[in-house]
Amino acid sequence: MSLTVTLNGIEYVRADSVLETPKGDRRLVIIDRGWMIAGDVEERDGMLYLHRPVMLAKFSGTWLDGAISDPQSSDVTLKKLPGPAEVPFAAVLFRIPVSVDWGL
Repeated sequence: MSLTVTLNGIEYVRADSVLETPKGDRRLVIIDRGWMIAGDVEERDGMLYLHRPVMLAKFSGTWLDGAISDPQSSDVTLKKLPGPAEVPFAAVLFRIPVSVDWGL
């Protein structure tokens, strides 16, 4: 299936084939109570906003570094979330840098 069409010499692409523009550095954020959400980080008003959020729901048969290096592995379960996810600064335990398209 083609994702492009050319009309009058102009090439158009399907809207759902275009990735949303990153709004900040992408991080896997480890949150109080064990939640792990990756997103493009924006800090504002005492909150961490995670744009294009993806929850690291489960990883088995690998360590966290394995889940980070290969999020598409069959050992890893990711869940896309509606965004942005809002996290209070006080709930953030640490942040791990990941690639701009991690988990997408």
